[in-house]
Amino acid sequence: PQSHGDFNGEKQTSLFVGIAIQPFSYSAIHDNDDDDENSVYGEALVTKFTYTVDTDGRVDPEEVIAPLENAILDDVSDYVEGSDDFRSFTGKITARPEDYAVADEWCGDGNAVRCSVVKGGMSFYIYENGQGARDNTNIDVCKAGNIIKTSMEGKDYSDVDGVTNAQYRNSDDD
Repeated sequence: PQSHGDFNGEKQTSLFVGIAIQPFSYSAIHDNDDDDENSVYGEALVTKFTYTVDTDGRVDPEEVIAPLENAILDDVSDYVEGSDDFRSFTGKITARPEDYAVADEWCGDGNAVRCSVVKGGMSFYIYENGQGARDNTNIDVCKAGNIIKTSMEGKDYSDVDGVTNAQYRNSDDD
């Protein structure tokens, strides 16, 4: 992982995998560099999903969203990198659009005091340059949502300051 800028005061990381070394290539990035007019990436395959986050009460739930979003993106990257099903994916995965808390949805049984519902999103950019491009036809919006869901299953997000738990709830694309 490499440092990749600053997002709301949180250090961002990027994971770049070289084509020559790995059977696939992608990058996980956390910046706003998605508008590069010279980009070799096509349109974003945007997957929106919902998750819950429990906090310890010491922090404002809004403050943990960006670092938690980064941790989830790292888990998605790890899953794609280690998956036989998605080894042909070439492109980049970003934590955009930004995640945000919503106040009009209940957490748990509805009586949770330190639980927030978060609307999340990730963008999968498919590498479209004909030279060296792999077959990316196995990624669609439903599979991207399943990648996020599977990546979050059983993960412990307590290493994010103030977070005691986070769980995937559903995808808008299910």
